[in-house]
Amino acid sequence: PSYGSKAKGSGSGRAEPLLSALAEGDMGLNGSQQVKEDPVLHAVQLAATPIGPQGPPGFGVFQAYHTSVAIDTTEFSFGPSGLSVMQIFTSHHYLPKGPAEVMERGITTMSGSELKAALIGDFRAGTYDMLRKNCNSFSDCALFYLLGIRLDAKYRVMEKMGASADEHLGIIRAMTMGDYVPNPKAADFEVEGVVDRIRRARTVRVRPTSRKYSAGQRVEIYSVTFKMWVGARVQSIHVDGAMTVIYDSQNCKKTIPAADLSAMVRPAG
Repeated sequence: PSYGSKAKGSGSGRAEPLLSALAEGDMGLNGSQQVKEDPVLHAVQLAATPIGPQGPPGFGVFQAYHTSVAIDTTEFSFGPSGLSVMQIFTSHHYLPKGPAEVMERGITTMSGSELKAALIGDFRAGTYDMLRKNCNSFSDCALFYLLGIRLDAKYRVMEKMGASADEHLGIIRAMTMGDYVPNPKAADFEVEGVVDRIRRARTVRVRPTSRKYSAGQRVEIYSVTFKMWVGARVQSIHVDGAMTVIYDSQNCKKTIPAADLSAMVRPAG
C-alpha cells in the first residue's frame, strides 16, 4: 500500500478484506497534532531484531533487541553516530536475519522531519550508551512522539538493567562479554524526562475537533491502507471525547481518540 497520501477518497467501501482489516485496528490514529481537514497521514512501523545471546542461566530468560522506527519508507534509528535516517530498516540488515519482526504500530500526522527536529537534541552523536541510552531508548521516545504509545517492555530489558547496573553487574558482563563501559555523556539521560516533555507539548497541540457528533449519526472513517473512506455509524461518544463507531455490514467496532477525530472522521454524505 501507498502511504503519505492526502486523506481524500471515494465514498464508503464494503469489501470483505477492507472490513477485516478494520476489525484488526487498521484505522487507528494516535497522532497528537491538531490537523487540517485534509492532513497528510503516515504509516508508522516498528522493527525489532534479537542481538546477542539470551540471558545466562540463573538470571531468567530474556533477549536483548535492536529496534528502530519507520515513517512510511524512511527508517529512524539511534546509535554511536547519533540519530540516523535511512531507507526502511537498513540498520537491521547488518544483523543476522534482520529485521526479525516488523510491526504496524499506527497512523500519524507527524512527518519524519518533525520527528527528527523534536528528538535530535536528545540523541546526539557520541551520547550512545549500550544500557542507559540506546536504540530502544530512541524507539520508545519516537513512538510516543508519533503515536502516544510506548515501546513494549520486552524490547527494553537492557535499559531496565542499566537503571540499576550495580545490581545486575554479573548479567551485564555476561551479555556484553565484559566489554561494557559506561558513557559519561549518557549519565544524566532519562527516557521518562523526554516522554514527559513530549506529553506536555502534546497537551498544548491537541485541540478538540470543531465538529459535533452524536450517537446514531452516519459517518465515514478514513483508511490509509486502502486509501478510501469507509461508511460507519456512531455507537457512542465517550466522556473524554473519544468516539466508538460500528462499520457498515459487519459487527466491527473501533474507538477513535478525541485527538484523532479531525483527521479520521467526517460526516457521511
